[in-house]
Amino acid sequence: MKGILAKVLELLEDSVITQSILVLLVFGTIVYCIISGTPIPDVLNQYGMVIIGFFFGAKTTRQVMKGLQK
Repeated sequence: MKGILAKVLELLEDSVITQSILVLLVFGTIVYCIISGTPIPDVLNQYGMVIIGFFFGAKTTRQVMKGLQK
């Protein structure tokens, strides 16, 4: 149980959980717009691209930092 809690705290510290929730919310909204047939606002589309770029950039940075620590 302590291992799981430590992993959750590590992910929260790296803000992986926050970033993942943000990505899911934005892209969930885009999928909802597509399914319901409403046009996707340009602002939402632009935010989606920025958020996904930040998400993968931060993920790459974390991997590089872990590699440097070894």
